[in-house]
Amino acid sequence: MEGPPDIRVLIVGAGIGGLLLAILLEKAGIPYMVIERTSTFRPLGSAISLSAAVQPLLEQLGLLDEINEASKPEQAAYFYDESLTRIGAVDAVFSKERYGYYVRMLSRPTLYNILLRRIPKEKILLGKRVIGVEQTETRAMVRCADQSVHEADVVVGADGAYSAVRQNMFRELDQRHKLRSSDAKPMAIDQECVVGTTEPLDPARFPIVGEEFSTLHIVLSVDRQYAFWAVPVEDNRLSWIIGHKLEDKDYRKQETFKSSEWGPEAAEEICSKVRHLNCPVSGSIDEIINSTKPSLRSRVFLEEKLFKTWTSGRVVLLGDGAMQAMFDAVSIANHLSELEHNTVEAISTCFQAYYDERKKSAKDAVHGSRQVSTILSSHGWAVDVARKVSLSYVPDWLVRLIRDKTSSVRPQAIFLQRVPDRGSVRAKPTRVSVRALEFCRIRRQRAAAAAALLMTQQQLATKQASLNSFV
Repeated sequence: MEGPPDIRVLIVGAGIGGLLLAILLEKAGIPYMVIERTSTFRPLGSAISLSAAVQPLLEQLGLLDEINEASKPEQAAYFYDESLTRIGAVDAVFSKERYGYYVRMLSRPTLYNILLRRIPKEKILLGKRVIGVEQTETRAMVRCADQSVHEADVVVGADGAYSAVRQNMFRELDQRHKLRSSDAKPMAIDQECVVGTTEPLDPARFPIVGEEFSTLHIVLSVDRQYAFWAVPVEDNRLSWIIGHKLEDKDYRKQETFKSSEWGPEAAEEICSKVRHLNCPVSGSIDEIINSTKPSLRSRVFLEEKLFKTWTSGRVVLLGDGAMQAMFDAVSIANHLSELEHNTVEAISTCFQAYYDERKKSAKDAVHGSRQVSTILSSHGWAVDVARKVSLSYVPDWLVRLIRDKTSSVRPQAIFLQRVPDRGSVRAKPTRVSVRALEFCRIRRQRAAAAAALLMTQQQLATKQASLNSFV
């Protein structure tokens, strides 16, 4: 067996997907660099729900213990109308018995910081706004607004829904008349949200924050235009979301270009629409919003579009959305870990295999998200009936059957020792790659030898400097 090729990966975007990919490449011994548009790390957002499907990977990477310490297991989700009459509930506790792990709830900034701490500081460059992506037969180049140029064998666009890497890749494909017509159409936003996480709250005032299990509470306004979500997370805090269904198509198009920015500037306008709603977790919604620093209240737009073009030559894209991006990251890392040649043909084949592996799951995720959005935020007699049935009358066995299907795929890194399967519902078998394991071992040997050589050179330089000082 020939050794692995020398390959350098440039990850554009230090979001959750980009950071997880960096951790995977670090474990695989594949050289990489992360560049990030912002000049400082300022993770924003509400809560993240980590399903049992992603936790074997996190355990494999040595992250799960820290995540468990910083999160709460989810018990259930409860749905209310504006008068706080419960209109439905979805159980989550059964996840532990069936799939081996509780669903874990934690704030997005907390998860972000856990991932960030695992990456060497010298492997992340900040203040790098991408303005161009080019590639040749032998390399890819990323040009930034600060006039810096970064070369790599592979470029991974992990820079969100309005990815600069995607825009440059699509522009190049369009010039060659190879861009699919559906991908050329602009994304239209469906919802705008304000998200945040409070400062620590007094458990005497908000008893829910002191409970061992986390319960998600969702209040729907009468006209279904607004919804308020609240869920307890670590350190006696509440993560919350205000969702607003956008009906005005002209407004949706007008606001699309703004949707790549997470920021507090426009948050108050939406907050004012729900401050009057009854609060499902004691206290008031007004108190919860006011307990969140204004700088940490972020307005964000939600887009749902399934792109059909994910890769071109040496460039590949990660999906948007934390969970899908994490699944994409392990798929890309797995395929790169057993790459045998550093040619554009071999890399293109590698990324086509990634697309083939992930496209159905991505399609299902977008479809499922649209269904949930329709049930929770649309109105009309047909939707009202569907909402009542789905939230109140779906039997537990059917809920478990649906979850069994989505939770049976629990991907792991093929170049690391596998985590044993857990739970009564077995995970679908995943392939084991002898080549990836061997390539990982060789890369680690090469890295150790290079580090030893560098240390020797530094020691010799120090001795030479000492001798020169006596001359």
